[in-house]
Amino acid sequence: MRKLAIVYLVLFLYSISAVGNENRIARESRAKSLGGTFMTVYDSPTSALWNPAALDLLKRPVFEINIGQLYEFDIVSLSNYFPGFGTIGLSLRKWETNPATDLFMIGWGRFISSRLAIGVSTGLFQSESNFNPRLNVGLFYRFSESQPAWKMLSFENFSVGFFLRNLRLREKNLTDEQPRLSASVLYRSPVDWLRIYGSCEIGKSIPIWHGGLELKITKFVSFRVGNTDLKSRIWFWGLGVGVSDWQLNLVFDRTSEKLQFSTTIPFGMPLEEKAQKYYQQGIEDLKQRKLKEALRNFALAHELVPRDATYTNAFYLLKKKLAVRELELQKVLEQASALEKQGYFFSAALKYSQLLEQYPEHAAKIRSRLVMLRPKVKYDIRRILNKGEEFFNAGDYLLARKIFQKILLLDSQNNEAKEYLQRSEQLVQKQIEEHFYRGVGYYKQRNLVQAEQEFATVLQLDSTHKEAQHYLEQTRAQKDELENQIADLLKKAEKLEKQHAFLAALRHYIKVLRLDYENQQAKDAVVRLRPKVRPDIQSFLVRAKQALAQENYAAAQKYYEQVLQIVPDQMEARAGLSKVQKERREKSRQLLTQGKKMAAAGKWEQAVLKFKQALNYDPTSATVRSELDSALRQINIQALLRQGLAERDKGNYVRAIKLFNKVLDQDPLNTEATEYLEKTQREKSRKISNLLQEGIKYYSADNFVRAIACFDKLLEVDPENQVAQEYLKRAQQKQRALEKLQ
Repeated sequence: MRKLAIVYLVLFLYSISAVGNENRIARESRAKSLGGTFMTVYDSPTSALWNPAALDLLKRPVFEINIGQLYEFDIVSLSNYFPGFGTIGLSLRKWETNPATDLFMIGWGRFISSRLAIGVSTGLFQSESNFNPRLNVGLFYRFSESQPAWKMLSFENFSVGFFLRNLRLREKNLTDEQPRLSASVLYRSPVDWLRIYGSCEIGKSIPIWHGGLELKITKFVSFRVGNTDLKSRIWFWGLGVGVSDWQLNLVFDRTSEKLQFSTTIPFGMPLEEKAQKYYQQGIEDLKQRKLKEALRNFALAHELVPRDATYTNAFYLLKKKLAVRELELQKVLEQASALEKQGYFFSAALKYSQLLEQYPEHAAKIRSRLVMLRPKVKYDIRRILNKGEEFFNAGDYLLARKIFQKILLLDSQNNEAKEYLQRSEQLVQKQIEEHFYRGVGYYKQRNLVQAEQEFATVLQLDSTHKEAQHYLEQTRAQKDELENQIADLLKKAEKLEKQHAFLAALRHYIKVLRLDYENQQAKDAVVRLRPKVRPDIQSFLVRAKQALAQENYAAAQKYYEQVLQIVPDQMEARAGLSKVQKERREKSRQLLTQGKKMAAAGKWEQAVLKFKQALNYDPTSATVRSELDSALRQINIQALLRQGLAERDKGNYVRAIKLFNKVLDQDPLNTEATEYLEKTQREKSRKISNLLQEGIKYYSADNFVRAIACFDKLLEVDPENQVAQEYLKRAQQKQRALEKLQ
């Protein structure tokens, strides 16, 4: 690319000193092929000569050469886009002896909206032997996105341009060129294969009309035809070849019978890639909360590719957001100013400090106000610190913590506030733990109302406490379920009461009180129904006495408990229940003693039976349950010993040893298992030695069949015996060899 730029620079310098003699329309190949209609809508660096407003269609550096004859360069043009400023174009023509033409022109163009562009250009006009400066002004309105094919005559398919040229920069009038107004229109078909151009020049003379037509033959080739003056019937035709962003334009001049051409070469980063780069930078700025920088990058991306919805939406949404934030900031600043005027300097400064975090894009404005206010705030900090100490001493550590945090926002080096804040944090954390574990206790007790209050208090102290949040959600869910359950029980109780089933209704009301002891409806119903169920209570007491006399303690306890559920302070039922529990414990103690005697005699099955009976009388006795577990373990040990002895007698020493070891795992001091294990290991060693000697004897006598049998038995007793494995392998090999010989 650098070498190409150097070549073009040489051609550029050469073109300044070249000589020729043609007017402005005849020099530009593409404009000539369209009859000069490109005077206001020309997307080329030579727009500096035509309509400078159209320069901003070029969003990257572009270089163009127009050649009239072989080795004679008529026009050399350059343009470059500057983000946020617009596009500047420069055109130089050959210095000729007697023409009336632009010798040098520099122009600037910029879109002031998504569709409207403005531009100005200035340069030297050569008229005979005079060089006069002149000024040109242009406007350009471009079409928007392509329309559907059926909208052939939609206004969106048109682009229009206006160009006022040859404005005087000196008192002396230009001799050959007077001020002219040009208007051009471009129609672009929705299917993008047809473009129609038209323009009109208005000056002191008769208006001149131009017309042109461009047909896209293939993806890369276009055919053009045009007329420089519709009255003169002078027609031109040409071809355009475009590959990617490079273009080559040819035109045949019928008047001079010559073929002219121009080439346009853009370079630098492609437009879409550059826009994407600005967009990504804007995204990064957003992540870092650099909103103004992000807006600038989104604006540049939108300016480069204005029809891309992503860039457009990003730009306008952020712009709208910044406008809203500006209004919000102004409102808060007014509030802070009001606090400042009322003498609440600490509150005002605190609000400014919070705004610094919320509106980093306005940090300079906010910081300037904060700096002016700080000297006044120093006198308030002592007063606020004393207030925080009062709350701390009163035990309101949460509020004290908030006050000390605010002080440190304005005075980060305040050691006293730091110390109090640290102590407040520790005490608040202690309160959080106390309320949380208290709530867990209420939750397990099904006291959901108190549990909800405790977990809510934890979250007031620390809104990020995940466990408290989880428990609170579970508590509220169970509370809703409990309320539904209570409502259902109350409904059933009311129905039973209407049916005069007072005892069943009373039981439902009592269930409600177990779930919610504060339920007033259930409390009133219990008081109302107790007199009506007295006959039932007397019946329960009679049945309880009969069951107690028959030593049916379970039935007696059940009847007494039913009475106490209805009338918790019924003395006879309380006394009866106490008697039942006493007799059950006494019966359990008697059975425990009997079981221990049987266990001492080794009658473990009978002992287990007694212990189970004792547990039926007193299920809460830890002593009975321990004796039962011990007896069951002894029964299991005796069974394992019997199995081990049986396996040893069968010669299954490996299995027997495993069973004896299992016994010792459960009872390491069991002498029987230790004795049996030692004896089994001795027998195992003796049998291994005998089988090995016998097998070697048969192997030495070439009786490989019996040797193999001996070694197989040995490996059943000791699978890891390497000597037996080696002899077995050899015996099998020799036996197979003998079988092959036979």
